[in-house]
Amino acid sequence: MNRLLAGFALFFCVCFLSCNTQAAYEFDTVGVRYGKTISKFSGMTQQAFTVTFRRNNPPPKFFYPASLDFAVGQFSRDNDDSLFISFGPSFRPEIGRFKESLWFFEYGIHPTLMKGSQLGNKNLGGDVQFTTHIGFGGYFGRRRKGSFLLRIQHTSNGRVNDENPGVDMMTLEFNYGFKPVRNRWRDAEN
Repeated sequence: MNRLLAGFALFFCVCFLSCNTQAAYEFDTVGVRYGKTISKFSGMTQQAFTVTFRRNNPPPKFFYPASLDFAVGQFSRDNDDSLFISFGPSFRPEIGRFKESLWFFEYGIHPTLMKGSQLGNKNLGGDVQFTTHIGFGGYFGRRRKGSFLLRIQHTSNGRVNDENPGVDMMTLEFNYGFKPVRNRWRDAEN
């Protein structure tokens, strides 16, 4: 059942992202993420490696995804680790410029597969989870190749299983881009 749900979630993401046939994604950034719980599951941490594929052309509307995010890492608690893999769309509307920085707001939802949901004496309720996040970040550096994102995320199984405690985390993510960032929305309009 869990594999069927994971397959459905992946299928949904692919179908949703391909709804705009003009959208082309290219490798954009690599990064690291570290987080700690802000509610239940005290002492739980997350460490992850991230890869982002960004759209070549700007999204036509606020609700179209600006990127596809891929993360692999682990949740840790009480000397127990659970590896995870996560993939899904993120939406990143820009909110203005401040000197050399370009600030943004980000939100997204990612199906998350875990290798074991038991962490210490707590159980997340299954290997298939969904991670939603909302955050604020900015670009930095002379060519704006660096970025940071402070985000709040919620990971739970979406009531797929009877046990669904969910976990809330505050994470900090740093990314490095291989191409200079330009203001894709405003450049396309000019």
